[in-house]
Amino acid sequence: MAKYGMVFDLDKCIGCHACVMACRAEWELPADKSRCWVKPIGPENTPYGLASTFYIGLCNQCEEPSCVKECPTTATYKADNGAVLVNKELCIGCGNCIIACPYGARYINEIDKKVDKCTFCEGRIQRGEQPACVKTCPTNARIFGDLENKNSAVYKKVYEEGAVPIATARVNLHPNVFYLGKERDIHLIADSYAPAKNDVSISNQLWRIFSPLVVGGASASIIAAFIAFANQIRKGEQTEEDE
Repeated sequence: MAKYGMVFDLDKCIGCHACVMACRAEWELPADKSRCWVKPIGPENTPYGLASTFYIGLCNQCEEPSCVKECPTTATYKADNGAVLVNKELCIGCGNCIIACPYGARYINEIDKKVDKCTFCEGRIQRGEQPACVKTCPTNARIFGDLENKNSAVYKKVYEEGAVPIATARVNLHPNVFYLGKERDIHLIADSYAPAKNDVSISNQLWRIFSPLVVGGASASIIAAFIAFANQIRKGEQTEEDE
């Protein structure tokens, strides 16, 4: 079984957003939502000189995903091929995983009220195709493949050319998404978008209390809404503490 990963070559990205548009078209996403992004950052001074680049991002398909741990219904799970997926039938839209994700790579799709995220284009890779964003990139700034295949381009970028994940000593979930480029540009991304650890333990406690009601016939959507409301309160409390 392959273990998939992706590398972003910052020196090749021109910020055209073709990848973002391809993703939206492939998955018929709402116009204001996206499974991936390209954000210009800089110019800013770094310890390695003046940096200006694009922060290319999506779900990092982590080896130790916090979203899986915090999902109260096991809707979010780690597939054998390395991708982190969502079982929409089990998802109740409570938002726990959105808070738990340190990369901000999840959102609620307002159409079906379920969590949505990058899946490495699961359907496409099952057919032996590249993810839509990779296929569309005009400069080949996105490299996708099997991290355990020594002959794959993605393996060589990581283990021979030194592509690195965006992680910190406090938050390191061992991502399977890596960045290749100038040291100053990678530092700027890591400094500007360092993964943040968020606590959702209160929400899980609420689920343990109320989940028997679902079995008893209560609406999961109502309970999910209650948990989401609790999450909003917790988020507001954290914001006040940060201020």
